[in-house]
Amino acid sequence: MSPAVYTIDQAAEALQLSRATVYRLIADGSLRAKDLRPRKSKRSKMRIPVDEIRRLTKVTPRSAPVAAPVAPRQVSNTAAGASTP
Repeated sequence: MSPAVYTIDQAAEALQLSRATVYRLIADGSLRAKDLRPRKSKRSKMRIPVDEIRRLTKVTPRSAPVAAPVAPRQVSNTAAGASTP
């Protein structure tokens, strides 16, 4: 059973990102989080809703780039660096 909210460490693990990147996503507004710390506390108690984790991990056909098929490379019969008569 997954938690309703994630800590920074749990979010970083779930998203396969560093803690610093999770904080950066929160700071730039890409990831919604709530700070539950008391006013005078210096220690962060950020919590990220599970829906936010799901939103960032959801891959849709629009967001997934599709690469064009690449034709196999033609290999010449001459070795690299060999001269032909």
